[in-house]
Amino acid sequence: GLAEAQYNAALLLGQGKGTADGKADAAAMLTWLAKSAEQGYARAQTQLARLYLQGETVPQKNGEAARLFQLAAENGHPIAQYYWGRLLQTGAGTARNLEESAVWLERAAQAGVDAALYEVAVLYENGLGRPSDDRRALTYYQRAANVGIREAAERLAKIYADGELGEARNLDESEKWLKAAVK
Repeated sequence: GLAEAQYNAALLLGQGKGTADGKADAAAMLTWLAKSAEQGYARAQTQLARLYLQGETVPQKNGEAARLFQLAAENGHPIAQYYWGRLLQTGAGTARNLEESAVWLERAAQAGVDAALYEVAVLYENGLGRPSDDRRALTYYQRAANVGIREAAERLAKIYADGELGEARNLDESEKWLKAAVK
């Protein structure tokens, strides 16, 4: 549709494709990205929100980033669900809400956003926005470590070294996760 075409035009302009001099045209890119986002195109909303969050090409505006991430998350965009969950967790650009944060981070994890796996493990371990659940925390740490999230492998090494989260002390298992963390 039109919104997708506007998004694609924005990406091309941001790469300097379709410009007279072959250089990136940030202003034109932002114009087309905003038009696409205004029409509810979740990929454009997410991309524009990232720019606002990071202060790239546009002045940093956490409130606008939060608004756009929320819209894209509600439109089912997994990366936006992750960022919206993180913003709700920290209160950057929006009111802090750990319960809502947990909902969105878990949706992102279930949709395949690797970074969300670790965040959800921490939520379950510490009872943040969710009741504390050692089994679920351990499962999410393992899933995160298995996709290369170093912090998750490090946490698992400590869990098994110290016998935490209901696990028996297991130095072989601890060493396995420690090796995974340094890969």
